Amino acid sequence: MREKSIDLLDSFPYIRHVALVDSAKDKCFTPWRVLYDFEIIFVLDGELTVREKKKEEYVLKKNDFHIMPPNVWHTRYLKEGGSCSYYNVHFEFLSKNSETTAPYIDINKLYINPILEDKKVSKMDKALSQRSYCVLNSVDIPRKIHVSTPQQILSCFEILESDFGELNVFAEYRLRGIFSYLLGIVLKEMQEKNFKYSIDSVIEKFKSECAHSTVKINVEEFSNQHGYSYVYFRNKFKEKTGEAPSSYAQKERLLTASRYLASGYYNVSEVAAMIGFENVYHFSSAFKKQFGESPSNCLRRAKKSDK
Repeated sequence: MREKSIDLLDSFPYIRHVALVDSAKDKCFTPWRVLYDFEIIFVLDGELTVREKKKEEYVLKKNDFHIMPPNVWHTRYLKEGGSCSYYNVHFEFLSKNSETTAPYIDINKLYINPILEDKKVSKMDKALSQRSYCVLNSVDIPRKIHVSTPQQILSCFEILESDFGELNVFAEYRLRGIFSYLLGIVLKEMQEKNFKYSIDSVIEKFKSECAHSTVKINVEEFSNQHGYSYVYFRNKFKEKTGEAPSSYAQKERLLTASRYLASGYYNVSEVAAMIGFENVYHFSSAFKKQFGESPSNCLRRAKKSDK
């Protein structure tokens, strides 16, 4: 399966399945398997053990919020004599900027039937295992979060379970809204507990902001906002890209400036101001160092080509 990164604000959830599971009447053992979408579990009572391939097992307890991403081999089970009840949601992120729709996944065939049939290992679906899916490039959600606002989250799950299955556009709209609100609560909990963004996602976010910003980005402030020291972020950025973040950011601003100048609509002073240079001399010096010619010469060439 292939990951496709999207920004949090450019995403929306597609909810595929919602259920309340109780070990008193439902089987809680999950055979070894991979998922083709994301799965959320919110534990209401008891304990549920999760084991991932080549990793140590961990235990989900009351008020734990758990998210399992696609393409991870794992199993779940109850300890001997144990019990557990939890909400379960299967979903995936879709991009608002893409016409891609969520593929059909037969929840019963792929996820539920192997549990009912006491399979030890679920068979992989070849077609789904080759699909791409979206992940958030701005945040790395940990596998387990012990929430401090369980009642808020419980209320969201109750509404999701109640509304799920209504086959109309209004119900789907409500589901998206409630689910987005639910994720917002969890993200706030993460922020308050100082969960860090993954360094790779922070680097990609910085590059994206550089490509779309015309003002100077404060690198130290940016890195601190995402849970990293300036020195650590600078070193990791240079390790990944071969240049310092401040140099990268200025290069992107100067590329924007070259496009403005090439349009022939703005003079050098206007372009300098548009990309956040207060001093035209400093702008001209930086531009010439980057492109080997002065901005005024770039502007003259653009005007000549229009004639």
